[in-house]
Amino acid sequence: MRKYLLPLAAGALVAAAAYANAATTSATFNVSVTVAKSCSVTATDIDFGTVTNLSSQTATGTVTANCSTGSPYTIGLTASTVDLVGATSTIIAGLVLAGAGSFTGTGADEVLTVTATLPTSLITPDNDTYTGSATVDVVF
Repeated sequence: MRKYLLPLAAGALVAAAAYANAATTSATFNVSVTVAKSCSVTATDIDFGTVTNLSSQTATGTVTANCSTGSPYTIGLTASTVDLVGATSTIIAGLVLAGAGSFTGTGADEVLTVTATLPTSLITPDNDTYTGSATVDVVF
C-alpha cells in the first residue's frame, strides 16, 4: 500500500508547485436588466338581452387593466355613446365607465364597471338585432 502512496504524494507536490507558480488574470463585467412599462386591458361584452320596447334599460360589463408596478396610467372610454346598428335603424346607447381616471400600476388587476343605457324612446325601433362596439383606452 505504501508503494502506491509515495508516487501519489509526489504527484500532488508537483501539481501544487505548478499551481503556486501559475499567473492569474481577471476581468470584470456588468449585469443589468431593464424592466419595461407594460399594460394589458380586456373588456367583457355588454348584452341587454331581448327587450320589447326601449324604456331606459341598463346593462353592465367590466374593463380590466393590469399595468406593471410603478407605471402611471389612465383608463377611459374613447366615446360616451355607442351606435347599435340594425338592418334599417340605429339605437344610440350611453356609456359610463365608473372609476375612470388615473392610476399607478401595482401588477394586479384594476377592474372597473361599464354601464350602458338604452334611451327611452317614443318610437320603438324595428324588430332586429342591434350591435356596435366601443373602445376603452389605457394610456401608459
